[in-house]
Amino acid sequence: MTVNSIIRSLESGILRAMKVSLCGAGLGAGLGFVEMVELASRQGFDAVDFGVGGARKAAEGLGGPDGLLGWLKEKNVSLGSFGLDIDWRKGDAEFSSGIDALRESAEYAGRLGTTRCCTWMLPATDLDPEFWSATVAARFSQVADIFAPHGIRLGLEWVGPHHLRAGGVNATGKNAWVENIPDTLELIERIGRDNVGLLVDSYHCYTTGATEADLAKLSDAQIVHVHINDAPVGVGPGGARDGERVLPGAGEIDLAAFLRGVRATGYTGFVSCEVLAPRPLGETPDLAAAAEHIPRVLKPGGVAVLTIDLFLDLAPFTDQTSNEWGRNLDVKQWLDRTGLENAACECYEAVAGEYQTYSLVVNNGL
Repeated sequence: MTVNSIIRSLESGILRAMKVSLCGAGLGAGLGFVEMVELASRQGFDAVDFGVGGARKAAEGLGGPDGLLGWLKEKNVSLGSFGLDIDWRKGDAEFSSGIDALRESAEYAGRLGTTRCCTWMLPATDLDPEFWSATVAARFSQVADIFAPHGIRLGLEWVGPHHLRAGGVNATGKNAWVENIPDTLELIERIGRDNVGLLVDSYHCYTTGATEADLAKLSDAQIVHVHINDAPVGVGPGGARDGERVLPGAGEIDLAAFLRGVRATGYTGFVSCEVLAPRPLGETPDLAAAAEHIPRVLKPGGVAVLTIDLFLDLAPFTDQTSNEWGRNLDVKQWLDRTGLENAACECYEAVAGEYQTYSLVVNNGL
């Protein structure tokens, strides 16, 4: 149900013209590379964001990289962006010790044909900002040089929420560092490599005031990857916390304007739904919240229509509580919880290739 919810929240005329990649953030633990690809294939995603280690492990059971690529073609799923797997945020020794492994990962990613790698940068540091900028620029230059022969670009994501900035309640350092698009572009210019660009995230655009017009000034060559998500209603740009995001369309960000801005750049890459939430999306009580919200907004005599995508038969028409897709939902209990005087639900179940219809009426009997 969670992945279907993501799909529904992403469906817009603007986004349908873009390529959508399935991101594991927010889906909870336990989904490996193979499971992510299978899920993306079933639900119509164009690609998956992934880790090179997971892809390499999957390839071992498929006859190597060529076997993996053949399997991905059968699933009609491409490879989106992979994470930068080197510890660049610590000392020189830690960074240097990861160079050989990074070379191997870059070579393997290149064999798989993937061209985008991303990492994030905290907005504050305890170090001298000029020293840290020089250090990071030198390290990313080295990473970009390793990536270049394999056609891989490096995307840098600034982190915008105010609570993480210098002076914020959860400050990540005492000195302000890279906080927004201009700061990130300045760092990229300092890196001095053509294969380094931006990871543009709707949340970080919102919290730093980046507008549709600001995005439209960028070019496709400057954007490596795009993340889309939303901020809870009522928090505002200054109150949006990094780990408390919601699904696109469930919050207050003007995502249509965000996507228009991205599209105006001529962006040709992938858009991933990255929802960093306090709990995995599959465990978030979205339906419980909806049950409490509906009576508050429904006018007397009004009609609320709710569509729930499920892979299970619906209780109370079945005693089944779960299967490989997740937990079941007792629709009658849920409708009871809304407290509406009259509520009805039609449930459809595929039986022998045909749909059977069940009608459920609450407060007027079943």
